[in-house]
Amino acid sequence: VIPRIMVQRFAELDYGYDGNCSDYEDENKPLACQKSDDDAQQAAAIMNFVKNTFTLIFNSVLGSISDVRGRRPVMLGGLFLSTF
Repeated sequence: VIPRIMVQRFAELDYGYDGNCSDYEDENKPLACQKSDDDAQQAAAIMNFVKNTFTLIFNSVLGSISDVRGRRPVMLGGLFLSTF
């Protein structure tokens, strides 16, 4: 669902396409929809890279903090922050 929404949004904003990109099959898509599909895939890849990088960095930082302060405060803090 999200990639289709992103494709439509990129087609509208970046390429000025007014139609609905999901009405077409892959081989019959207008050029604006094809280009916006590539843009949406690239944006999703960048977002996943950033998310995984933050996970790699902050897991080791939180592990070190929990070794010093104990596991319970770190786990409670993580649960509290995940509610936002």
